Amino acid sequence: MKKIILLSSLLTIGILSASDSGWYFGATKGVTNFGKGSFKVEQRWKSNERVENSPTIFKLGYLSNSSFRFEGYYKKDSISLSEKLFDVTTMGIRSEIGFLPFGKSSAFSPFFSSAFGVGNSSSNYLMYDDGVVMEYELGLGIHYNINKKFDISGGLVWRKIENMVDTDDFDANSYQISTSTNGIEIGATYHF
Repeated sequence: MKKIILLSSLLTIGILSASDSGWYFGATKGVTNFGKGSFKVEQRWKSNERVENSPTIFKLGYLSNSSFRFEGYYKKDSISLSEKLFDVTTMGIRSEIGFLPFGKSSAFSPFFSSAFGVGNSSSNYLMYDDGVVMEYELGLGIHYNINKKFDISGGLVWRKIENMVDTDDFDANSYQISTSTNGIEIGATYHF
């Protein structure tokens, strides 16, 4: 699955490179969580504790105009309740649709985003080595253009992670962990 996402991302990058350059790379960091989020293991157990995560995301993307971005990303994350439960590594695609209520010449550009990623997870606490992860994300934020080459962003992100864990080679020992988090993330982007 990772190869398919990587290949489709490279194909998209190749198609987009035929037009004027609007390429960028950047990084985003989760700084805090709000609300409780959720954590449950199938129908067996559900937590009443606050779910924490702290993603670090690296991205390469294309800005088609002032209102649409398409990017591939690589993300490292840790999911915690009172202690770290599991680590997640994902690759995925993300799109942003911006809107320009302040006019095209404004340095501020609000946006709505959505993302989909796949990857793997591991946990010493839950005693498994390799889980298969699918994640979904919705976000709302704002970019601030410092100059033509550099912008910063901040926003609210809701992320759901479905983690299928196989503790053995037997299906009876497989289970699914569902996690959702609400957080604030900040980032910086360099346009080349």
